Amino acid sequence: MTYFNYLGQPMAESASPTNNVFGSSAGGETLTAPNGPSSVDSGGGPGDVLIGSPGDNIFYVKDPSDTVRVDAGQSGVKTVVAFTSFTLPANVENLTSSGAFNYAAGNNLDNLIIVGNDGEMIYGGPGNDVLVGGFGNDSFIVNAGEGNDVIYGFHAGDTIRLTSPTLTTFQAVQSAMTQVGPDVSIKISASEQLIVRNTTVGQFASHDFLLALDKSQLGASTLDDEFDSFQPYNFTTHTGLWRTDFGQGRDNPDTYTLRQNGEQQAYVTADFQGTAGHPLGYNPFSDANGVLTITARPFAQADLQSTFGATYASGMINTRGIFEQEYGYFEIRAALPTATGAWPAFWMVPDPNTQGVEADITENIAINPNIDFVRAYGGGSAVFANALKTGDPGGFHTYGMLWTAQTVTFYYDGQAVMTTPTPATWHQPMYLIANFAVGGFGGNPDASQFPANFQIDYIHAFALADGSTVVQHMTPTSQDPPPPTSPPPPPPSGGSVQGTAGDDQLQAGAGATSIDGGAGNDTITGWAGGDVLRGGDGNDVIQGGSGFDDINGNKGDDNIDGGSGGDDWLVGGQGNDVITAHAGGNILYGNLGNDTLTGGSGAELIRGGQGDDVLKGGDGNDWLSGDRGNDTLTGGAGADIFHTFQGADIDVVTDFNAAEGDRVQVDPGTTYTLSQSGADVIIDMGAGSEMILKNVQLSSLPAGWIFAA
Repeated sequence: MTYFNYLGQPMAESASPTNNVFGSSAGGETLTAPNGPSSVDSGGGPGDVLIGSPGDNIFYVKDPSDTVRVDAGQSGVKTVVAFTSFTLPANVENLTSSGAFNYAAGNNLDNLIIVGNDGEMIYGGPGNDVLVGGFGNDSFIVNAGEGNDVIYGFHAGDTIRLTSPTLTTFQAVQSAMTQVGPDVSIKISASEQLIVRNTTVGQFASHDFLLALDKSQLGASTLDDEFDSFQPYNFTTHTGLWRTDFGQGRDNPDTYTLRQNGEQQAYVTADFQGTAGHPLGYNPFSDANGVLTITARPFAQADLQSTFGATYASGMINTRGIFEQEYGYFEIRAALPTATGAWPAFWMVPDPNTQGVEADITENIAINPNIDFVRAYGGGSAVFANALKTGDPGGFHTYGMLWTAQTVTFYYDGQAVMTTPTPATWHQPMYLIANFAVGGFGGNPDASQFPANFQIDYIHAFALADGSTVVQHMTPTSQDPPPPTSPPPPPPSGGSVQGTAGDDQLQAGAGATSIDGGAGNDTITGWAGGDVLRGGDGNDVIQGGSGFDDINGNKGDDNIDGGSGGDDWLVGGQGNDVITAHAGGNILYGNLGNDTLTGGSGAELIRGGQGDDVLKGGDGNDWLSGDRGNDTLTGGAGADIFHTFQGADIDVVTDFNAAEGDRVQVDPGTTYTLSQSGADVIIDMGAGSEMILKNVQLSSLPAGWIFAA
């Protein structure tokens, strides 16, 4: 399909490659594309460098640590095909991306960015870009001042994250819309427009847009700490604003950390003793030039016996029992640490703590600095977004949340990144927490990168202008209820969850959980246990967790991702499904419909079922069978087995490589003939059943390349 920019001009695309280079799964390779049209495939190992050449090049990026380099002025159209989140480097025009929750970001050129059917964030950056969505719920990011963009494939469930100083309400956006033939044009600045292809003005609703904060909704300031001086709470004089621990008693480890999260720090002050009987002398707090700095550093070896098992000293502040608020706007301006293992957050929970009820205004991990993790936990359910930070993620940025009785909206630099109905459990005051955790969700820390700093310029809270806000100013005692259990909180510890007839957001528990989405277009997320996740009716998005997952989309066009755990069972059910696996030896089965199945880094068993399917093995020694229908099979790296039989219709194998150990398996008793047809080998089993091995010479195949079993 040809895509057209805002002037109606076709976007240039890379020609199909005639020469290919493949890396291995070892990683650390430097791979140069032949003169184009050509492709270079990283092979799935980490840290590969893919280098362009004259002519059209396609770069297959399969690991987040891979890089692409293209010299300025090099001829041809360059395209990256990424199976991970990716930002285009200089001198590369186009990006094709796939993978649930990934982001696909452009550069300063006029980019063509196409995503798959997994639900991704698409951002063209500066330039006149064309952004093409898939069947999943995509988020298109468009900023005024960065050119004239075009969106293809917008549908219900997608959102447009639109930053424009003149468009802060949906009414303003509507006023800027014009119907131009089959398309809608939105005037986003005096000289720029956004074109949404094949839509009508009347089909758009307020929930289709994420806009800048409308400050007319805010009332009086209820908390304003500019950190001109740090104000820790003093339990003797009852002065100050911030508590610095969870208040479970000096000798209780739970005063200083959330151990269930796998955190490696203790939240300390200068008088922290641990079990030593005297202050250990670690003060994480410093204040200068209106900035509070929380510093995390390793404990000295001699002190580790006294730190309740913690290996890092860090800090946190909270207003529990001092300041709590129901409804309003809450914002932090902060610069985040970059040390591997850093996990800073700004969040709210009720007092006393209610299991699984929490507002994560922002969570950040240094190992993924481009993502703002926002979460609305309602107790047994969760709505979340992994929002792309546009621009430079370094330096100071604001993170905010507008909480009303009807909706809750999260902001990055004043721009909405997620909005959702207010959870039913969020109708009570909550208190504020800002903390610098180490380890856990942040990954294993690299001690050589510490000390590291979390810098806070200010923390603000506002009431709502409608008068619905409840503010509580209190005087705490030293004896307090149990601390919260997050971020992020473990959800309920397993059990069974049944969805409704509507569009549900369902989160698995920390233990083995069984979820049935029921009717509706559901979003289902696994956790660390052995989860059984069923989509039910509707077009569902199902994300596995870090443990074993048994996932079946059932009816509808489903997007299924096995998650990081591996060894998953992933079944599409009825409908045209997209199924993606990752680590481990997974089983993927498309079943009915025209499905797309993509394996991960392990040895997979992949079956298409009925319908015209696309199977991709990925790395590892995979077994692939299109089953019935006209299927396309790509083994990827490793020694793969391609299965066929009489009645399988016509299957095409795109990358058969006997030198890598690839073989063809037929059922016992199958009779077949072999022939060379141009550049391809034909395995003809009669009755219209063939397997075609593309770009393979029959005369070069070794003994045993086809077998019956």
